[in-house]
Amino acid sequence: MSLVAEELFWGLSLAIYFLLRELAQFWALFKLGVHMSWFDDYWNFIDVMASGGTIALCAYSVRNGPGPGYEQFASFVSIFVWLKLLGYMKAYSQSIATFVLMLSQILRDLRSFLGVLLIVIVMFGHAFYLVLSHTTIVGDKGWSWIWNHTEFNSTIYDATPNFQSIDGQDCWSDGWYDSSTQLVKCNSHYDQNATEIYFFANVTNSTTTNNFNDDMYEGDIDFSTVPSTAFSLYLMVLGNFEPAAITGLWANALFFFYSFLVFIILLNILIAIVSDSYDDVLVKSSELFWLSRTNLIAEITSTFGWALIEDGNANIAMRTWFLVLKFLGAFKDNLRIAYGVKSDHKCYLPLLIHSIYLRRIKGRGEVEKKGLDLSIESNSSDWSGRVLDIVKRVNKQTSSESSKTNEKIKHLTEDVRSLKKKLDESEKKREEMFDIMLEIRDQVRKGGEVGKLRDGGEGRGGDEGGREE
Repeated sequence: MSLVAEELFWGLSLAIYFLLRELAQFWALFKLGVHMSWFDDYWNFIDVMASGGTIALCAYSVRNGPGPGYEQFASFVSIFVWLKLLGYMKAYSQSIATFVLMLSQILRDLRSFLGVLLIVIVMFGHAFYLVLSHTTIVGDKGWSWIWNHTEFNSTIYDATPNFQSIDGQDCWSDGWYDSSTQLVKCNSHYDQNATEIYFFANVTNSTTTNNFNDDMYEGDIDFSTVPSTAFSLYLMVLGNFEPAAITGLWANALFFFYSFLVFIILLNILIAIVSDSYDDVLVKSSELFWLSRTNLIAEITSTFGWALIEDGNANIAMRTWFLVLKFLGAFKDNLRIAYGVKSDHKCYLPLLIHSIYLRRIKGRGEVEKKGLDLSIESNSSDWSGRVLDIVKRVNKQTSSESSKTNEKIKHLTEDVRSLKKKLDESEKKREEMFDIMLEIRDQVRKGGEVGKLRDGGEGRGGDEGGREE
């Protein structure tokens, strides 16, 4: 088997292995009735793209062979393969999980911001294109000049240059070359009334060839199309700016508003969003790490639960893999996979990783399992000890948070009781004041009646005295 065929064999084998594992995971979730949760985890899509893309890449390589298309496809697939590696690493190390999950959270928080930024760049890109579509400013080795043709105080080039203006019109067969500025200028016969000429040129003499056209696309600032203009504005955000590209009052005004909106406002908003996301993830890093590890345990348990039954020193999965290797060993002369460290390493790698990790965390979990008072029966699963360990940690965290919550509830209850007591006292005082006011009213009424009776008695006495007289 050739080296290329061997690489294709192992790449295809591992890709099929991981793809079948994803399918087994989905089937296990489907049997449990929670298969829709598979679509909620974007890491599953990354796994499918990594495995499925590798299979498609192998098929493309066999059919079309190496070439630009293959290289671009391989570049695309490699991104998902490395993202898949990050997806595993976030469940093995808390420090790595913090940064991986932080990146995910930041990208999730930036969705709305990136949408607004894209619209702003396209908006200004369209505006700049309408104003500056005739101008192209390229790198140090390519030129597009705006020049006043009346400034012809330069030396004549020692050979006839051949060049053409950007608008496609011939600039005659002769012209001017300024060796100090390395500018080729059209002869005055081109347009006696012209004040500005935009052009690029090929200049050739007997000893030197200056191919200006080959360098036209080495530059960065290009307003010839709407996409290139939008990309040029994006490069401006990164600090790549050519002042000569902005000509005219309106173009400078557009650039002022663009720079103020993007450089000053939007970039500061970006920094604020990233800072807030960083703080949030840093606070929840421990919880996110254990959640990620629990998800990995649940994924592998649901996928390989049938293969994790112990039988002596090896489980069924490893014994099955050993049988496969033994079968393939019969074809060692053709396949060359039964011998050699390199080949064996590739063969054993997928299941060895799981086997080593399962046994390591199983031993750690079974030691801690002895101190737990949990009614969980041991089913000889390699994951039982680790699951109990995670349950212990979750219960510990839950108990701690629960005690804090209960303490707060207790304080709130005491505060409510105190407020209720004060309200009862206030109500009692209000009733007492109401009774006093009623008594005062009754006394006032009684006092008024007595006064009337007294006044009436004095009036009758006066009448009787007058009669006697």
